[in-house]
Amino acid sequence: MTRLVEDVDALCAHLGLERMDLLAHSAGAIPAALYAAAYPARVSRLLLITPGLHAVGVTGSDEELAAVMDRRAAEPWYPAARAAFDKIAAGDERSRPTLRTYLRRHCCHGSSAAGIGAILRRRRLRSCRCGAGRDLQADWSVSPSCHSVDMADDATKGSGAAATSPERLGDLLRHQYDVIARRQAHRYGPTEAKLRHRLRADGPWQKILPGVYSTRTGVVTQEQRQMAALLYAGPGAVLTGAWAVRRYHLECTGLNEADILVPAKSRVQGYGWVRIQHTTRMPSGTSSTKGIVFAPLARAVADAARRMTRAEDVRTLVCQALQKGNISLQALIAELSAGPSAGSGLFRAAIAELVEGVRSEAERDLKIRIDRSDLDKPMYNARLYLADGTFLCIADLWWPRAGVAGEVDSRQYHMSAKDYEYTVDRHNNMEAAGIHVLHFLPRDIKPKWNDIYCNLRNAISEGERRPPLPIIAVPADVTDVNTYLMPKPFE
Repeated sequence: MTRLVEDVDALCAHLGLERMDLLAHSAGAIPAALYAAAYPARVSRLLLITPGLHAVGVTGSDEELAAVMDRRAAEPWYPAARAAFDKIAAGDERSRPTLRTYLRRHCCHGSSAAGIGAILRRRRLRSCRCGAGRDLQADWSVSPSCHSVDMADDATKGSGAAATSPERLGDLLRHQYDVIARRQAHRYGPTEAKLRHRLRADGPWQKILPGVYSTRTGVVTQEQRQMAALLYAGPGAVLTGAWAVRRYHLECTGLNEADILVPAKSRVQGYGWVRIQHTTRMPSGTSSTKGIVFAPLARAVADAARRMTRAEDVRTLVCQALQKGNISLQALIAELSAGPSAGSGLFRAAIAELVEGVRSEAERDLKIRIDRSDLDKPMYNARLYLADGTFLCIADLWWPRAGVAGEVDSRQYHMSAKDYEYTVDRHNNMEAAGIHVLHFLPRDIKPKWNDIYCNLRNAISEGERRPPLPIIAVPADVTDVNTYLMPKPFE
């Protein structure tokens, strides 16, 4: 039974349901009642149709059944039914079918409101309100009936101390960076008057967005702003764009606004620094940090790029995502194709350069100057393998006939001792394979282009005088590497 309750909770999480009306029939009332007991804050109303709750120890007593019958004392069938009941109470079980027939034919059967309340009280739940006019009876499975339990009734009356305990509220606030929505606050007891008191000018709470508050004073942190934006957008909302990119520990210039994805049918609209994107492509495979749910990196990069107005910023973003974000070029191309075309011009241009192999802004600057010169066109970010198929390295620029490689050594990717050690080992492996390696600093590409050009021309000319190196070069946009690694004779 515990597993059934967990299954219900997993389904609610998958559907993004923060709070719901829960309907159960027959034996389904058992896991429904247990779920309501375990997660009272997630159930608005509990509707039980012909529930059978024997499995959780709730049964109607003889006193409850007698009380049901006494309500019908004026009915013509009452004397015979009462006589049968008294015989049963005296030990004559032969009269039980007669009593059952009378109850089935004449009573509005259903579950015991007291019984339903008993299981909820047993689980330290808040008080419940059951459908009026239903009769109590001992046999819980006699005929269809339905009872509604309003799980939120006490939220406006201030009852149900266990469900509104500070411990539960504290857990919620810790999960949400001390940010809470009005709809959540009401479930934990505060009335409108109490909310206004806490939100007064010198009060302990402060408003972040309409209906969303921080429960502490002071500067609102970035995590609180992100959490507030998601709560404002409602259940199922997902953070995307620049803020989501930064959650992957990548840099993203400008765009100090929250881009939130919501289902296309949602009615929520943007407010202030919160931009709402209604979409039919709600992302799967999201990540989360506590209560902050954010889109996969490829989706976040694509949404951020569409908001940018400078080509340099877009190129830097997508190159950084490929180099540091552990995503593939194919994933970015898929997002470009699946997403909206509006605002995608710069993103599309950056992807086109990536397809050619350019992976950084510095490489792009170098490519532009090489294209304008009389130098042979190199391969960009080609994967180099030895003749036996052993992977050697990825060369920023590669002239296959000459066996010359160009490396753009950006300080951004060589800051740590580990990065520097990797670069040294990579350089040594290339030299050991007979590759002539030239290194360029990004800051020198423009002012020292003439020197770079001369060095490249001389190195390429010298390399072409020797036999080709037994190096296999796989273009950056090729996914099936094996086709390139098949044995081929070197000329």
